Amino acid sequence: MSHAVEVVQPAENTGSPKPVLLARGESALSELSSRKVLSSTKKTPAADQAVVEHDTDVAYDQLTFTKKGVQEVYWKGMPSCQGGPLSCMSKCCAFLKLATSMEKREVVIRDARLRELDYETTGFTLCPLKSAVTNWQAVTVPASEQQRLFSDELEQVIRKLHPDVTRVDFQAFLLRGGGDNPPAANGLHLDMYPDMDRLQDFVRAGKVQESPADDLGGLELKMVLGLWMPREMTNPVHDFPFFFADASTFDAADVVAQKQDFYQLAGGEQQRVRNLAASPPIFSPRQRWYYYSKQTTEELVIFRHLTNPAGGKACFHASFQQPLPEGMDSRKSVETRAFLYAPPGTHI
Repeated sequence: MSHAVEVVQPAENTGSPKPVLLARGESALSELSSRKVLSSTKKTPAADQAVVEHDTDVAYDQLTFTKKGVQEVYWKGMPSCQGGPLSCMSKCCAFLKLATSMEKREVVIRDARLRELDYETTGFTLCPLKSAVTNWQAVTVPASEQQRLFSDELEQVIRKLHPDVTRVDFQAFLLRGGGDNPPAANGLHLDMYPDMDRLQDFVRAGKVQESPADDLGGLELKMVLGLWMPREMTNPVHDFPFFFADASTFDAADVVAQKQDFYQLAGGEQQRVRNLAASPPIFSPRQRWYYYSKQTTEELVIFRHLTNPAGGKACFHASFQQPLPEGMDSRKSVETRAFLYAPPGTHI
């Protein structure tokens, strides 16, 4: 299913790969952090530093933000000799610009359980979901019975929040922890740039070949949601809680476009990933950050990736590292995106 928001094009036609969740702003920051490129970045104290009000609020000094004045950055993949000297030089330049455009700030990540917050205002919420899934690895397999089961469970929750939505499509399912992908810690990002027209223009400009248009029956894409929940744990999340921004505390000037164009190995073949995402935001003391303390496997976080029209709510997000008590399970989670469609003029 093509949603005209990103292109994943095989470098060679060697068969249909297993769908994967690709093109994340987090990917660049995770690469930089894992190589300690940002480890020596000077931490800048926040003006009007937020105050820890409750025991479960967290003062956190490892978050990376984009320096003021940076308007856009590029991610072309980690520099390597593959592709020849010009390709390597281009990747090196993009890599260095990205690494030198960041700074660390201390923020307070507030416990959302202790605040009265409105989904329509903040762009995120917590919903109960006791999933009947018995095999989470099978959830990642397209069209499998377990994937259909989980998709149906998620759609029921979504339709309670957005009863006027006409169609809901899901884009792949990604597992983290337990031997799967590691948690994406400290890499604040938006998966999609929060202006659909600019996003689509960037993606279409790089298409190797046109994909067949979806028959949407006149429906419009109204919203893209992120869905995230712990899985296969006997205790709540301790070590890598998922957190997100209150979208209402952000201005358009805080958002820095990240142009992504690189190849990634998936399904046994090289796939091209082209997407317009957002790098870590430019810091402002007006911004507010939240998480749900001790989130369990029966709780689902829903947050906005994108809201049409341009300028609608979008929640920067990532995970942050905390100590793991002895004897406790490390975080394991599942995530996906949901694309919500409705007739023109419909407010969902």
